[in-house]
Amino acid sequence: MKKNNVNKVGLLNFHYSDNNYGAVLQAAALFRVVKNLGYDVEQIDFIPHTYNETFLSSSKRKIKYLIESLFKNKLSIDDKCFEQFRHEFLKRSVKIFSKEELEGIGHEYDAIIVGSDQVWRADYTGRAKYVYFLDFVPKSCKKVSYAASFGLDDWMLKNDSSATSNISGLLSKFDHVSVRESTGVKVCKDIFNVDAEHVLDPTLLVSKDFFNEIIDGNSNDVAEDLNSLVYYKLDKSPVFEEQLKLISKEKFNKVENLFYDGGVQLKYNEVGVWLSKIKNSKLVITDSFHCVCFSIIFEKNFICSANSSRGLTRLESLLGALGLQDRICIDDSQLSNEKYLLEIDYEAVKNKVSLLRIGSLEFMKNALK
Repeated sequence: MKKNNVNKVGLLNFHYSDNNYGAVLQAAALFRVVKNLGYDVEQIDFIPHTYNETFLSSSKRKIKYLIESLFKNKLSIDDKCFEQFRHEFLKRSVKIFSKEELEGIGHEYDAIIVGSDQVWRADYTGRAKYVYFLDFVPKSCKKVSYAASFGLDDWMLKNDSSATSNISGLLSKFDHVSVRESTGVKVCKDIFNVDAEHVLDPTLLVSKDFFNEIIDGNSNDVAEDLNSLVYYKLDKSPVFEEQLKLISKEKFNKVENLFYDGGVQLKYNEVGVWLSKIKNSKLVITDSFHCVCFSIIFEKNFICSANSSRGLTRLESLLGALGLQDRICIDDSQLSNEKYLLEIDYEAVKNKVSLLRIGSLEFMKNALK
C-alpha cells in the first residue's frame, strides 16, 4: 500500500478514439508509466457520444451504443485496429456513458489522473467539460492532472464567467496540476489562480523500448527504407500536395500517406504498423502533435507543416523546449525550402528530452505519494 493509501489509480483522457493514433498512444504511454511506478492502474472507459452533446441517461446511452455498434458497424474492418490496441495495452473499467456512472465509480480509486491531450479544450469536450476537471471525484480521492492541454494560447471560455468560475473552483481542489504547454502554466495562473508545472507528453515519458514493443507485436512487417518519405497531414491543400511532389521528385523513391482516404471509408493502419512506418522512414512531414513526438522518439528528420487554425501552441511549446522550433513551417508553399531538409542533431535533442523527462517523472512520483 502506497503512502496516503494511494494504490489504485484511474486515468481519464481521450483513449476511446477510433481514428486518432496520438490519442490511443498517449493513453497507453501514461498507463505504462503509472504501472511501472508500482500502482494498480485502470483506464476509466468513459465514452461520450459526441463532445457537444448533453449527457443522456445511463440506460439510453447503453442502448444507443449497442444500436450503433450493431447496425452502423462502429467497429468496422477499417478502425478495428484501435480497439485491438486498447485491448492489448490498457486495462479498462466497465464502459461508462453518463455522469451518474462516473460518480458511481469515483470511490473505487485512490487517485484519478486526467490527461494527457487536449482534455481542457472546451470546444472539444463541450457539455462534458466539467468531467475533465474531475467534478465527479469524491473528496477522499486524489485529483491530479498530467500534461493536460488547453490546446490554445488562452482559455477559450474566458468570456463565460460562470464556466470559468466553476472550473476555477474545481481546479482549486486538485492536489497536483501539470500541463503540457508553457502557455498552459500561464492560463492556470492568470485565469484560475492555480500553480501548474510544465511536463512532457506521456509519449516522451516512456522509453523507446515501449514503442518498439508495440511495433514488434504488429501483424505486418515494415522494412526499413532509408529513402522514403511519409506524411500524416490532417489538413491537406493543393499547395501542400504540390510541394510534396517537389520534395519527393528529386530526393525520395517512395512517398506514403499514413492517414489516407480510401474512397468512401478511411483506411487505418494497425497502430504498430503506423509507428513502424515512421520509424523506418527517412523524412516525416506532419501537422500532428503526436506524429512530431514519434518523429523525435525515433530520431527522424521531420517538417512540422503546422496549421495555425488548429492551434500552434502545442507544437511551439514542445519544439521550442527542444531547440527544434526551426522545423515548424507555417506556410506550405515553403515546404521544399532546403532549410527544412537539414539533418537534425539528435544528440542535443536527446539530452534535453532526458532532463525534461527527469522533472516530469518526479512530478508524477510526488503527485501519487
